[in-house]
Amino acid sequence: QRKLAEAALQDWETLNSTQLGVKAAFALTWSELDLVAQQLGIFLSLFSPVQILWDLVVRMTTGGGEAENQQQRQLIWSEDELNAAKNQLYGRNLLQLVEERAGYYKIHALVRWFLQAQLADAGEMKLVLETTFATAMIAFAQILPGSPTSEQIESIRDIVLHLEDLGKRIIAEIKEAKEAQIISLASVLSDEVICVFVGITRFYEGQGLYKLAEPWSEECVNVCQSLFAGDYPDVATSLNNLALLYNSQGRYSDAEPLLIEALAMTKRLFAGDHPDVALSLNNLANLYDSQGRYSDAEPLLIEALAMRKRLFAGDHPDVATSLNNLANLYESQGRYSDAEPLLIEALAMCERVLGVNHPNTATIRENLAILQRHIWLRRLGQFVQILLAILILPLSLLWRLAKKLIRN
Repeated sequence: QRKLAEAALQDWETLNSTQLGVKAAFALTWSELDLVAQQLGIFLSLFSPVQILWDLVVRMTTGGGEAENQQQRQLIWSEDELNAAKNQLYGRNLLQLVEERAGYYKIHALVRWFLQAQLADAGEMKLVLETTFATAMIAFAQILPGSPTSEQIESIRDIVLHLEDLGKRIIAEIKEAKEAQIISLASVLSDEVICVFVGITRFYEGQGLYKLAEPWSEECVNVCQSLFAGDYPDVATSLNNLALLYNSQGRYSDAEPLLIEALAMTKRLFAGDHPDVALSLNNLANLYDSQGRYSDAEPLLIEALAMRKRLFAGDHPDVATSLNNLANLYESQGRYSDAEPLLIEALAMCERVLGVNHPNTATIRENLAILQRHIWLRRLGQFVQILLAILILPLSLLWRLAKKLIRN
């Protein structure tokens, strides 16, 4: 009754009677918490509510220091402060244990609703909490594996859910903002936004879960185009990434216009030679190669190789990759004599730069071995044809002579 009487709770136009009662009950409990427990509760509302790994919360809020070149300080608590605050939340049923998973906690939907309302009213602390969460999630997104093992999937899938929640908030914030207001998001620097969507897409795509990856890759394009008017590197990257996802599904007609647009944009952004231009050339060429459009792919691969040789004097992994790609194109056309010297050069370069046991070196070595087997089989076939010709020719002459004698 005391809490219901507060003026802040009398907004009956937006809260129904059930919500009003819930808010009043939580507010009474809320007032009994100390400041750190309140801030921790608000911080936890940024997570996906079902599975929150406590060790992750500790890592996100106890490391680092003051972030340079940021307007707001990153939130830093001691582990003892965190555990004491967690115990307060748990003791008042604002935080619950996940019984089947040790070290995990969950927040009831109504509790989360209340905590997010507190976040909205947290003033300057709101930005500090959101920035701390977003910074940690972006760092995590940048190290998500592209081809996760089953063990990795098990250990990080719950964290990906929190990353997805951040992505949804970014999408919602952009949709709500007017075009003139979208300069930078509240908790995420504009240039870092793409990392959230790329990380989620890479996690699902690496498992072959294209239907889960696709909406995040498409949203990445929409978000980047909303944040950056006209030509911008992140826009080109998002177009390339979505096209590659389509390409991996055999959706070539969907991928091609995106790759063409990305290449044109990259060329406008970077006059002359640039690694991003070479990469875009290579991506479009690979699409054409996948379709058997070799005459369209070849000039792009040649241009990409020449550009990388100008960009990187001497040995470089990107040059070796271009040599390998062009060789593979020639091999697909049966042009083995054109392909072999390129693969020999690529292998020697990789061995010098990356070492003989590097995965890229091993791949090119295998490509060369396969090509040389094809060359050997072709030469064997040619030898057999010559041998047969040598054997058949005398027999043919004898047969014509016999027919002549018979006629006589």
